[in-house]
Amino acid sequence: METIVNISMVTYNRLHLTKQSIQSVLDNTKYPYILTVVDNNSTDGTQDYLKELHNRKLIKNLILLDKNIGVAKASNLGWQMEDSLYYMKFDNDMIVLKDNWLNDLITTIDNVKEIGVIGYSVEGKRYQMLKMGNYEFQTNSSIGGACFLVPERIRVKMGYWCEDFKEYGEEDAEYCWRVRHFGFHSAYMDDMHTLVHKDDNIDSSYRTFKDNCRMENLKSFWKVAKDNCRFVECKTKLEDYKNFIHIGNL
Repeated sequence: METIVNISMVTYNRLHLTKQSIQSVLDNTKYPYILTVVDNNSTDGTQDYLKELHNRKLIKNLILLDKNIGVAKASNLGWQMEDSLYYMKFDNDMIVLKDNWLNDLITTIDNVKEIGVIGYSVEGKRYQMLKMGNYEFQTNSSIGGACFLVPERIRVKMGYWCEDFKEYGEEDAEYCWRVRHFGFHSAYMDDMHTLVHKDDNIDSSYRTFKDNCRMENLKSFWKVAKDNCRFVECKTKLEDYKNFIHIGNL
């Protein structure tokens, strides 16, 4: 595997936030990585902006979809574009403030094998603290998918994001449920000031869409999660969305 970390971002409109988020990654990431972006058919100029970054070789893999296929499927597309040691799901409304953020995540998860997935919290509250060896971290039944690092050793056991929910929500909680079921921790770094959440200017129709998706997801969550644990590895369904434009090196 040549790629160390595949930082993968899904975009859908909200160009002003996408610009801030990507720039913060470019400015504050010293650890070796490549950037993969999957766009869910944005119509606000986002795709032109992403093409410009790709032309400047700041984005390695750029995937432009002709319809919005939702967060989980788009994230899986980005995940599979690189054969990497680590995959990072990073939302396009997260702003990185510290240049050691990725190094600290990888150092912790490499040295604490009991951790399955790790990220930074933007939730404003603390969870149970654990100390293993020289490392302290917060642990919870689920961590948010806005900044979510998965090492390859976990991916080969657990597979990818579950695609059985609605277009938005629950893929992160379900992945953590699988991780915990097989004896690993879902962890947050004990640092509340590395990321900032810039999820602003959400109109009422988008908020309603997200809330409706989550209500529908919760009706089937436990059945889906238990089925995935029984089959262990969660597969992707690429045959459902083959028609996309990939700009980059396959």
